[in-house]
Amino acid sequence: VGAYLLVDMAHFAGLVAAIFVFSSATAKMRLPSAALGLLLVLSMLATIWQIRGVYFSHAFAAIAGGVMLGALFSRREKEDDTASIALFVGAALFMSPTSWQMASRLVAKPQTAEPRVTPDGQSYGIACLDPVAYRALGDVPQSKVLTPIDLGMSLLIQTEHSVYGGPYHRNILGIERVTGAFMSAPDDALEEIKAMGATHVLYCAGSNETRRYARLAPGSLADDMENGRVPDWLEPADQAEGYDGVVRLYRFIAQ
Repeated sequence: VGAYLLVDMAHFAGLVAAIFVFSSATAKMRLPSAALGLLLVLSMLATIWQIRGVYFSHAFAAIAGGVMLGALFSRREKEDDTASIALFVGAALFMSPTSWQMASRLVAKPQTAEPRVTPDGQSYGIACLDPVAYRALGDVPQSKVLTPIDLGMSLLIQTEHSVYGGPYHRNILGIERVTGAFMSAPDDALEEIKAMGATHVLYCAGSNETRRYARLAPGSLADDMENGRVPDWLEPADQAEGYDGVVRLYRFIAQ
């Protein structure tokens, strides 16, 4: 919430500055002022579509803010009264990213929670990414494995197996397949796994990602596996025991 507030209010401040620049511009400067406002609006629309657009929108907002502050500073020098000084200082604070950063921290106070640990007392983040657990899966014949997004890279690095998804934003189809399968009802997940051609499923109950799947989709494959309920179309393909905070590899049983 705080990050979104910071980005959005920086855009809002830039828009206010662009309107000020246009409304106070001379006839000769109306066209450049309008062009600046148009570029800012277009870059804001680009930001809505793709976050990288913020690099352009903030740059145009900074230009508009600089022109506005320059005009207000000139007015302060001419009038040199309390009102003009207050207006300049207020505008400077309004345009400052630091102001909005401080405001965002007040609105979105950081949440603290007790660290979650496995039955063995280890952090789930460490247990579910333990390199030793993944290297042990290298003895399984090379396979196509459906993994949660955050765990795919570990399996890819430590073994010769193939994965469908990983923490890479351009892997859109893979991420859709992963989330779709784990957040679907077990019977639907079975059909999706068949369609993608996966031979194995890797899971580590208790990780932040899988817990989120289970919370958002009650009755899903993830919800079952978070509670140790493995569907009858999967069987263990590793030598590990348990499920809570344990990296497990399951073999797909042809139906």
